Amino acid sequence: MGESKVTPPLVSPCTPNNRDGEAGGSDYQLTLETSGKTLSFALLDHDYLVSEVLMRLPIQNKDGLALWIHQWFQTLNITMEQLNGVAVSCGPGSFTGLRVGMSLAKGICLARNIPLWAVPTLQAMAHNIPPTDRLLCPTTIARTKECYAALFRWTDNGLQEVKPPFVAEAQTLVEHLTGPAWIWGEGALNMIDELGELLPPNQQILTGDAFLPRASSVARLAYQMILKGTKPAEPDLEPFYLKRFPG
Repeated sequence: MGESKVTPPLVSPCTPNNRDGEAGGSDYQLTLETSGKTLSFALLDHDYLVSEVLMRLPIQNKDGLALWIHQWFQTLNITMEQLNGVAVSCGPGSFTGLRVGMSLAKGICLARNIPLWAVPTLQAMAHNIPPTDRLLCPTTIARTKECYAALFRWTDNGLQEVKPPFVAEAQTLVEHLTGPAWIWGEGALNMIDELGELLPPNQQILTGDAFLPRASSVARLAYQMILKGTKPAEPDLEPFYLKRFPG
């Protein structure tokens, strides 16, 4: 077996921009990513990333999340009244995190009467990887020694889903991988020892902050959905848990 942990020189496509002086007015969109252990939120103006915050803090309720966003908005001199939409990572991932993020996003949209965009978590994570010939396997944590995963591949027509989200232990996950592949995310890291013993040299685990779930990636994908004319989410939207919520 070869070394299974590498950090190739990939760069996130989400880079802060400055639109001062541009015509057309602001079109602010708040985006929440709460699917795992890393909390992230971002503000876009059209397709420009104004600001993004990543915090490795536990999230327990929407009030705490709302307070953090309020304080962040104060530093940006932005108010909720200036928002024209909200996007949220909808799973699969942490039951608590998804529920809190979705609840806050729906509350903001209801109060402001603005649209909500639900973005699949694993798809947004895959979009954070620049085009490559490798099979892409983003993961989030399911239960102990299990992960949520999906398979994607870049083609001439953009990023294509090869296999929709599924639950897997290390052995099952490896059985789904064919040819050169990159695997990353909190799910893979949660069972890195098991995967390290099973993966061939051409299938590697990506580590590092660049591969964390990012609100900016969710925001970019939501913006593409808007441009394609995708309808906003319905008011009764629920997170994509993939497994029934315990209890």
